[in-house]
Amino acid sequence: MSEPVLAIEDLHVTFTTELGPIEAVRGVGLSVLPGQIVGLVGESGSGKSVSALSVLRLLPTQGVRLRAARLDVVGKPVLSLDVQALRQLRGSQVGMIFQDPSSSLNPLVPIGEQIAEAMRVHGRADDDYLAVRVPALLKEVGLNELNSRLGAFPHQLSGGQKQRVMIAIALANDPRLLIADEPTTALDATVQSQLLALLRRLANDRNLGVLLVTHDLGVVAQIADEVVVMREGSVVESGAAKQVFGAPRAAYTRALIASRAGTVLDPRSWPVDAPVLLDVEHLSARFGIHGRLGAPATAWTTALDDVSFQVRRGSTLGIVGESGSGKTTLARALLRLVEPSGGRVSFDGADVLRMPVGALRQLRRRVQMVFQDANGALDPRFSVLDSLMEPLEVHGLAGDARGRRSRAASLLEEVGLGVELLSRRPHELSGGQRQRVGIARALAVEPALLVCDESVSSLDATVQAQVIALLRELQLSRGLTYVFISHDLRLVAQVADTLVVMHGGRVVEHGPTAEVFANPRATPTLRLIEAAIGAGSLRSIESGLPLH
Repeated sequence: MSEPVLAIEDLHVTFTTELGPIEAVRGVGLSVLPGQIVGLVGESGSGKSVSALSVLRLLPTQGVRLRAARLDVVGKPVLSLDVQALRQLRGSQVGMIFQDPSSSLNPLVPIGEQIAEAMRVHGRADDDYLAVRVPALLKEVGLNELNSRLGAFPHQLSGGQKQRVMIAIALANDPRLLIADEPTTALDATVQSQLLALLRRLANDRNLGVLLVTHDLGVVAQIADEVVVMREGSVVESGAAKQVFGAPRAAYTRALIASRAGTVLDPRSWPVDAPVLLDVEHLSARFGIHGRLGAPATAWTTALDDVSFQVRRGSTLGIVGESGSGKTTLARALLRLVEPSGGRVSFDGADVLRMPVGALRQLRRRVQMVFQDANGALDPRFSVLDSLMEPLEVHGLAGDARGRRSRAASLLEEVGLGVELLSRRPHELSGGQRQRVGIARALAVEPALLVCDESVSSLDATVQAQVIALLRELQLSRGLTYVFISHDLRLVAQVADTLVVMHGGRVVEHGPTAEVFANPRATPTLRLIEAAIGAGSLRSIESGLPLH
């Protein structure tokens, strides 16, 4: 039998906090063999990401205690390696795909150079080799269209494109072990399936061991050979994927499977007589492609092309599309976080694109945004309490400091988090917890319109359901209006009254949600519907059979 490329026995990770020590990981054990994919699954805050980061000692050195009976990576005892040996191991024999690509990619360096850099630091500095290898990696991860844009910067890419660039970097040096921490969170269903198929093929063809960390049971069911289920820092169940999904022993595992398989489409009616709150007409946006920072644009790419729609007060507009379709650019253009190149945006009768700075600041109290990248949206120096109190203080809400503190605690509880998290900083939270803090912060100033850009994409199925239920309750109690943007049509269908389908920066379909589902006209809509309600992942969970 082959030696494992990853072997963990009795792993413990303890964080020192103001409230005392917190044991985030307790006695975790697992192994990954060459050519094997092991799914590490659990809800937000279960300790999945902390366990994955421990493998390469990527946790902070201060305030963290790491111990294990065994922690071997490609035969090397990680806990006893010096800094130089760790550096040689990272990126060379072990590749890692992080949950948040925006924080992992250098915003000042073109993507082609970042992929090349990953090879240069490990001795592959031949320019002729890199000129061939970089485009080949991009093609391998489904970004062949970016070969003509190697000078593009991360902010010019969609969330899904950035994640695929991260995958290319992780694969650059042909590692023996790949650790993928929520690698498909920001991707639409069709691209997600392609990347999962890529991981399966890489594991088979290269004899590559893969540790796949995710909250999405559908992802694990598609490609994992073995499954390890975590809850509150401990392993509650492990075994072959077929056994875990087909005959789960732990009640917690059964609950996770039920929450994922039980998600159904729930199109809603929409208030046709309500006044229009947001009116978008012929909106366009294009970006210059620069060979280097500060240089003139050498070409232009169109991100939005003649986009028009209306959102009525108290309703929810769902905007869906595959990765790179222009969804996030549209969300930012609505608030002028990026400047459109043409068109009109009217909010409650006011022309947003002509507003002076002072009026725009007031608008942003009434229109709040929950960003896709929760980690990048939160100040790393701020505690959760600071992040929630800041908008209240800026806009003079909730009275004095004591009132703002009380309001912050209430907001945290509204989004399903305990008040004990108020003292923590973003790096001490899980990805799902950070996203929920972002939602609480947006609600703090009591906006009229909430723009949710992939706001539940990083949450596990049960927490997704809680947040969606919360958004519905808030809409009924406060009369909120939503623009809900996602690559996941299954989710959007649960909350949206009307639907906009985007492809290549254009609106290809628009109408009431139920009507779009019943009579889809555009090919991109058909693909998204098939991915949402015909996905093999749900059938796989119900039958207990992986798809490979």
